[in-house]
Amino acid sequence: MAGNHFIHQADNSGLFISFSEDFSKLQSDLCQIAYIEGGCAVLRCCGKDFFVQSGTAVLRSPNTAPDIVYSHKLSAMSITFDPGLIRSKSLAVSGTAKNLPAGASSLPPFLKPGEIKILSINPLYRTRVKELFMSVAVERSNRRGNMWRNRAADRLKQLFRLCFDVHPFHFDSPCAELARSTLEYIHANCRKEITVRLLCQVLHTNHTSLLQTFRKYTGTTIGQYTLQLRLYLVSNALMFTGKTIEEIAEECGFGHASYLSRVFRSRVGMAPGQFRNMVCGKLNTV
Repeated sequence: MAGNHFIHQADNSGLFISFSEDFSKLQSDLCQIAYIEGGCAVLRCCGKDFFVQSGTAVLRSPNTAPDIVYSHKLSAMSITFDPGLIRSKSLAVSGTAKNLPAGASSLPPFLKPGEIKILSINPLYRTRVKELFMSVAVERSNRRGNMWRNRAADRLKQLFRLCFDVHPFHFDSPCAELARSTLEYIHANCRKEITVRLLCQVLHTNHTSLLQTFRKYTGTTIGQYTLQLRLYLVSNALMFTGKTIEEIAEECGFGHASYLSRVFRSRVGMAPGQFRNMVCGKLNTV
């Protein structure tokens, strides 16, 4: 919980793998990427507060440790690594490699000293992200041959490219385009009523193709993904605005406060009003 950290150590391989929600303080020469697999949490990072849930990546530079203000059924995996393993011009993210502060030269080009980044991973990439996490873990565990570190580093580079969409993982098929178009529509209209029938009409497809394709490429259902997106909007509205539960329910696509409260309690672990009072109270005292 908040303030209760220990220092990560890595052996001479430069890699440490964890399959639990470990946001412990990093030693001065290590970075970390954590991937939220399930549940949710409110993290306080570098004076900012974030609601994170499944599909989110947390990137950390040395000597950083986010406080877990609140969590519910949180599960995650992480890779702690020597930044020298992946430091490469090919990983530079537009606008982040210029004018970096002192001490940044030893970091990956997308991180600054003392910085934590919260990234929502493209749903089309999430299955591949988990595969790359497991691949790095296997390479470190087996350590076969003299090139295992290079293979692990290559997997890490692929992982970060997906996180930042630097070199996107391409899907060249009509089905993949259907999944991508569905995601775009959901994001543009998540505050409105969305039904499978409506999506079929808008995207000119049929019920079976839409459901099967979306599940294949995202690993979840249209209903579950839409709900997750709306809960993210609700959580941020509760944390950072003074809007009433009724206003938030209407604006975030739930329609009625009673429905929002029921779903929110099931997914986040408490009623919206309790979440606002508890989390905001802690944020004000951290």
